[in-house]
Amino acid sequence: MYQQIVTGRVSAILEQPVSSGSAFARSGQLDALIALEQFGARTSFSRDQEIYAEGDVSDCWYKVVSGAVRICKWMADGRRHIAEFCFAGDCFGLPESGTRAATAEAIGDVVVMRYPQRAADRLI
Repeated sequence: MYQQIVTGRVSAILEQPVSSGSAFARSGQLDALIALEQFGARTSFSRDQEIYAEGDVSDCWYKVVSGAVRICKWMADGRRHIAEFCFAGDCFGLPESGTRAATAEAIGDVVVMRYPQRAADRLI
């Protein structure tokens, strides 16, 4: 339950537009977004390059800066089941458990911000 609350709060911060005149922006939303940028790491991936694999440790999450990402699961017979597409501005890989349940791959050239979960927890 804790993880759902944290994930919901991070998503709410990232999804709301920041307008300098709003009370929410004055009450810390802008500060939270600036803090996120400070501990995030910008990373680039080429077409079909793996961002993370199913079974990897789930200790961070990502936001697409440019390009597109597919979240998929590889079947035993070699087929790929695509569960979701993520585009610029979308967050993905929010940790729900200790290991990744799917694989994330770059569809074309992609730039993402990688955010360590511990730093996000401290920020929240």
